Amino acid sequence: MDMTNELSRRPDRPRPGGRRSATVVLGVTALVAGLLTGCGAAEPDYAGVCLDPQTGKRVADQQCDDGTQTQTHRTGVGGMWYFLPFGRIAPAIGQRATGGSFSTPPDGHSYVKGGVPSTGGTVSAASVKGGTKVSRGGFGGSGGKAGS
Repeated sequence: MDMTNELSRRPDRPRPGGRRSATVVLGVTALVAGLLTGCGAAEPDYAGVCLDPQTGKRVADQQCDDGTQTQTHRTGVGGMWYFLPFGRIAPAIGQRATGGSFSTPPDGHSYVKGGVPSTGGTVSAASVKGGTKVSRGGFGGSGGKAGS
């Protein structure tokens, strides 16, 4: 009796190269795709505007440096990045800011420093043009110029 024919006739056993191996391949493919998605740069969900820490009013982005927030900024030398979640209202230059924080967004959130229109308005992916994008979380971070 031929074993190949016997195996192919039994309903409880898939034939060699059949459905079971295709399921394994699809499962592994989905797992790898999920892992790779986590490695990519996330879209920003916060935007930084430059504020005078003494007055809480927005100033030009050029008054904030691209380094880390240091204690010298807190004493009024230069501006500080103030991070607003998307959906909040950014102030126009010269106006007070509310609804955000001087702390950088937590891990797992990406943000853009600068690029918010000087006239203010709702912070969103569509309204932020340019700036420096910073991705946090996943399998490492990255920074670079965002928008155009």
